[in-house]
Amino acid sequence: MTIAPPDAPILETAGFDLSCWPVVRGRSPAGELAMVQAWIEALTLILDTGQRFAVVMDMPGTITADAATLTEGRKRVILWMKQRREDLAARCGGFVYLPADPAELEDLAARTAQVAAAFPFPLHVAPDEAAAFERARSLTH
Repeated sequence: MTIAPPDAPILETAGFDLSCWPVVRGRSPAGELAMVQAWIEALTLILDTGQRFAVVMDMPGTITADAATLTEGRKRVILWMKQRREDLAARCGGFVYLPADPAELEDLAARTAQVAAAFPFPLHVAPDEAAAFERARSLTH
């Protein structure tokens, strides 16, 4: 049985596009606390469909949030991921990060490798949109 993707205003607010469901396109909340909360609520809706999905995550070229805001945003995401760890492991095939600038690919890949063990799903980095979507589609099976 295939479940339709969720349809709620919070998805758009959080910057999620479900038009390629079960591949979800999103953008990093980048430390904006209101965006972090919307991002968590949107991913909760997606997770609660019970269907397997993967995320192509657009990464910002620059982050303008101050260190305290970034830390608080990360704490909120980490706490949510801990609470939903089993569901995420079962339903999220992974995240594929897409850098804003191809020149940032190696740096993003290195940072991703450093934190990958903390996530209950695989993390990947792609050099371009086509590769990101191809990889994400492979993670939805």
